[in-house]
Amino acid sequence: MKKVVWFAAALLAMVCLFLSGCADPAPSGIDSKSDSEEISLSQAQKEEPPVVSSAPEEEPVQKLRLSDYGITQDRETYFSQERYIDWDFTTGGLRGDRARIDWESMSGYNNQFYLETDEFQLISGKISYKKVPILAVREKMDHVFWESRYLLYYSTGGALYRAFIPDYPNIEPEKVGEFGEEFQLFLPVTNFVTVICFPSEEWKAYMEKGDASIDFTGIQYDYAFFDVRDGSLTPFRLSDLGLDDRQFIVTIPQEDLYKIP
Repeated sequence: MKKVVWFAAALLAMVCLFLSGCADPAPSGIDSKSDSEEISLSQAQKEEPPVVSSAPEEEPVQKLRLSDYGITQDRETYFSQERYIDWDFTTGGLRGDRARIDWESMSGYNNQFYLETDEFQLISGKISYKKVPILAVREKMDHVFWESRYLLYYSTGGALYRAFIPDYPNIEPEKVGEFGEEFQLFLPVTNFVTVICFPSEEWKAYMEKGDASIDFTGIQYDYAFFDVRDGSLTPFRLSDLGLDDRQFIVTIPQEDLYKIP
């Protein structure tokens, strides 16, 4: 009986040894992890991932030497006396060296004003001056004047806004006047006086007819001098100045259009 028991135990041991030898080995090329490695992996899975901000980093403000653009006067000096805007309407250019101010718009919205630097850049195979943004205006502009070294003007929603370029990099447009829905165009003449243009009764009657085949020969605009110092609006006709009422106003030199007292 003892021999039978011993034989059965020996047979069971052999079967267990055989089964352990036939077990699948670990796949080639993959090392089994130690207890310490498993603990480290478990801890790493519990740690919070780093927070990454999706907001774009603000570009550093590029320092510009405004004197390189002929901009040499600060706000106090520039507004210490009345002076003509440094844009020659009759020639379509600045008086003296150009200020190299540029303006881009998307259907009137997302307006961006720039100053061109002396550096060149290559964009889409074209060489151009590198531009530094100085002012962004998101709302739609109805009309814009940006050719001066010192002042930018634009109109929107019947209001006129003005910005002083030497305030860069902290340029803030200011509302200087409101003229209603019929306010269409404007023309800065001095740093204080701007010509405001309204559609004339002749022009409104012509537009109501809607017949483009008939040439308009009347007076298209009624004009008024707007003085930002006191908010006054003084109507005038070109004939009052010894000029032709049908003359296009931007062909008239500022000195003939308005006399500085």
